[in-house]
Amino acid sequence: MSATLIASQKGQQLTVLFDVVDSSYNLLTGQAALLAVTLRDEDGAATETVTITEQATAGYYKATFTPTKGGSPPKTYWLKIVESGTGQSGREADWLVQSYDALPAYAGATSDLTTLAAVRETLRLPVSETGDDAYLTRLISRISATVKRITRRALTQTTLTEIHDGRGRPSFRLRDWPVISFTSLHEDPDCAYPASTLLDPTEYVVDARIGEVTRLASMDFSRYPQALKAVYVAGYATVPEDLEHRVIQTIVEDWRTRKNEGVASKSLMDGSIVYYPVGDRQKALRDRFAIYALGGMAG
Repeated sequence: MSATLIASQKGQQLTVLFDVVDSSYNLLTGQAALLAVTLRDEDGAATETVTITEQATAGYYKATFTPTKGGSPPKTYWLKIVESGTGQSGREADWLVQSYDALPAYAGATSDLTTLAAVRETLRLPVSETGDDAYLTRLISRISATVKRITRRALTQTTLTEIHDGRGRPSFRLRDWPVISFTSLHEDPDCAYPASTLLDPTEYVVDARIGEVTRLASMDFSRYPQALKAVYVAGYATVPEDLEHRVIQTIVEDWRTRKNEGVASKSLMDGSIVYYPVGDRQKALRDRFAIYALGGMAG
């Protein structure tokens, strides 16, 4: 079974979307009442009501329910919807819902890797010159998102839920670092992760600097695939100066290219024009931020 993992909050309605198809994978309408729906929590059959409605008449449907349980570590729900009737019989959609008392939030946390003030300072823009502020703000967000995609890391504080293979080894690496806090670790060969599979924090240790989780007492983790589920917060509380410098450098380059319409310099002697080089932009960015890329030891 492969299930989609979703974070939710106790008392707040959760919605998932899915489609219904026939044997030729054509979308089917009018199937809401013909679907087999199962909702379970860690204690067995759940008491919450799942409502299935169709989005107009498109053959797409949504299932909604409001979790009444939560916690930290979160409570787990399993939602299963199976097609029946004229649908492709037996086709199944599954979701594992992790329900918290309140979704984690971090005061002052931001998804951007620098600030407008820092960029303006680097560009030496006068206080009265604010015409490009809106563009620079958008550019900061775009470059920050690009850097995160290239490095495959959150970089700023983010709550992450990951599924890992145990591989019968005493340790495994999380996909992000540094680890700010570690919420929970489940070990379940059946990949359902009920409360009974939650490991006691005294059974393992987390190296926050590199995101490595090690089992204690000379024990190994399960050999089963996707048997481990880790929930943790990773990212920098304060963006490292050299990382922010590289981000600002990238933003300034883009701003100057736009401002000068691609012209790097003009000669007053002969009127010749030198344009900024057009190279492999993505490769240049990968090289610039390689030290922070997934698999490295930066931080």
